[in-house]
Amino acid sequence: MKEFKVIDIKGVKLGDGIVKICYPVTGAGAEDILNEMSYVKDQPCDIIEWRVDFYEDAHDEEAVFALLPKIREIIGDDKVLMFVVRTADEGGNKSFDRDYYFSLINRAVDSGLIDIIDIEYYSGRQNYTSAIEHAKEKGVVSIGSQHIYGGTPNAVEMVDIIDMIHGRADIAKLAVLSQNHKDTERVLEAGKMLLDYENTTSPFILIAMGEAGTETRRTDRFFGSCLSYCHGRDSMSPGQLPLDELVAMREKVLNKK
Repeated sequence: MKEFKVIDIKGVKLGDGIVKICYPVTGAGAEDILNEMSYVKDQPCDIIEWRVDFYEDAHDEEAVFALLPKIREIIGDDKVLMFVVRTADEGGNKSFDRDYYFSLINRAVDSGLIDIIDIEYYSGRQNYTSAIEHAKEKGVVSIGSQHIYGGTPNAVEMVDIIDMIHGRADIAKLAVLSQNHKDTERVLEAGKMLLDYENTTSPFILIAMGEAGTETRRTDRFFGSCLSYCHGRDSMSPGQLPLDELVAMREKVLNKK
């Protein structure tokens, strides 16, 4: 198995063969969001994800960017913060006009307050490309993401999608809906193929969504995916596991080394 280019974000090394853990904050009210940030900043997760689409004032740009500095102040400068606006088209909590979506993305990058930006791959080719380049200029790590809820493609198709997204983004993310064990096995197969695929030189995130996809969330079974999302206080996506379980799984792996 070849080595990936490791992306080091404040000491969190994505692509080094150890699955990192992301904690999503999905509160609706500003107070709820800040309270959960106060809780999670001391938890053993590697990355905190703010899901802006769950925020009740997500369509008010000034409200979003009045809250972001408060979030950074609470979690401190050392914690890795990911800014995510997931659209309804890809399973998010709200619909967003594309111009507004990219206004949020680019302003977050310009803020100097975030470390990772997640940009939906099919959000508009010209705007997507510009946003990825803008993030690189500002030193913000980019994730190009795609979520497929219509089922699980075959392993070769998933490899092709990851390869396509890797064309510009620092990290490619593909999440597909798994309805049974066979679907999940195809996702695991795709991950193993990517580990040996000569074009795959950057980290990737590969997830089988749904209860049947729990195996892809584990941190003690490395099949190439560099990041696992636990469930937070206010949300539980089917298949996600609690933070403490993911940490315990990973500790067993690390203790064996």
